[in-house]
Amino acid sequence: MAKIKIEGNASGTGTLTISAPSTNTDRSLTLPDGAGEILLANGDGSNLTGIAGNTPAFRVSQNTGGNGQSITQEVWTLLACETEEFDTDNAFDNTSGNYKFTVPTGKAGKYFFYSQYRLQKNGSAQCTMEIRKNGSQANYTNEAYVGTYPTCRASCILDLSEGDYIQVYVTYSNAGSSENLTGLSNYTNFGGFKIA
Repeated sequence: MAKIKIEGNASGTGTLTISAPSTNTDRSLTLPDGAGEILLANGDGSNLTGIAGNTPAFRVSQNTGGNGQSITQEVWTLLACETEEFDTDNAFDNTSGNYKFTVPTGKAGKYFFYSQYRLQKNGSAQCTMEIRKNGSQANYTNEAYVGTYPTCRASCILDLSEGDYIQVYVTYSNAGSSENLTGLSNYTNFGGFKIA
């Protein structure tokens, strides 16, 4: 039978008091089978271990300079974000032709995703983006721009199972037959993280 041991501290002078709440219901406190600390009401949790954060989490981008990936008018093109800024669970495949996040084993749940791209051009364009789950449209945005550097952004929350994968596809209209994306991290990127 396991035992509970209360041990004093020889260098301390304070008194530790464990108080029961005002209740008429029996309660149980089950201690974890591992070392740790109790979170105080005014604590920030920084000393706790074994607490899951918002992971998996990743952010990837194009990082080629001014002229990035070339895309064709009215042709859906897989967004090629080859530079991993971070990838907590090694869940993003940045190899050519893949560029996808796959839910790792044991990490099913609700996820938040975001993406954007910017055309490296001046003038008007109808920018379009799809966030796709397992190859099918899960989120769609269509934005019309007139002026410098037309930009498109999308975000969504998805309920995912193990092995589901997410990719971003982009296109545009009302511009030249082909255009380059702006190959800079803060303009062309894709990211996401688990929220629950």
